[in-house]
Amino acid sequence: MVSGRGSRIVNHSGNLCAMPHYGPSGGGLPARLGALGYNGGVPRLLLLLTLFGLVLAGLSGWLLNEAFNRSPGTIVSEAPNLLDQVRHPVTEPMLARTEAIKGLECPEIILQDSFGKPLNLADQYKNGPLVLVFTKVGCPCSMEAQPFFNELAKKFGEGARFVGVIDGAPHDAARYREDLNVTYPMALAGGGAMFKLFDVKRSVYVSLVGRDGKVVKQWPGYNKEMLQDLNKSVAKQAGRDAIVQNVSEAPDELSSGCAFDAATPNGE
Repeated sequence: MVSGRGSRIVNHSGNLCAMPHYGPSGGGLPARLGALGYNGGVPRLLLLLTLFGLVLAGLSGWLLNEAFNRSPGTIVSEAPNLLDQVRHPVTEPMLARTEAIKGLECPEIILQDSFGKPLNLADQYKNGPLVLVFTKVGCPCSMEAQPFFNELAKKFGEGARFVGVIDGAPHDAARYREDLNVTYPMALAGGGAMFKLFDVKRSVYVSLVGRDGKVVKQWPGYNKEMLQDLNKSVAKQAGRDAIVQNVSEAPDELSSGCAFDAATPNGE
């Protein structure tokens, strides 16, 4: 934003001077300009053009600032889940597939985190349970559920490890982590390999891996009941009490997220 200041002139001695006054002697400056055929229209036009240029420059600067400070992967949720209506209801086939995942051996795979560093999945459950939160860039469902996972990760602390598994590029993962105040690592999905290994079709799927490296439970979405179940399940695996968490703003109905594969938007 450009702020205007009053017009002042500084003479060569450095003293502040008022704008010069042209008295009646000799007709003053207007009379002299009039004698040259100057009617005052041009300065008004120049003033308007100058003001327009300043506004345009300010707008251009703002747009450039937005472009540099916001990556293409950053989105803002403009259609929030309602407590009584969800975008992607969980279906019976989705529930059946998550039941079939129980007991799956967590793959020994090395992923890349949002900082470009390797993240060995097998190292994450050595000292406690591991919670995998599957996340999609550009998915408002992921964004709305994220604060609940942030709170769980923060309150369980070292007692449990949380890792976000996200599609997209490293800068997408870094931007999501920054914008949503995610305190745990965000790992790239390895070209979709993690989605296939855990049979995950949509975002907001959550998998709990025990210390033995096997999937204890998988949820195909979230709601009040799921968050309470996740809380108790993580606490049991960590050998401690469940944390206190307010889930009143979570959906009543089990809500999944956007499909990772555009070819199967229904996630079936």
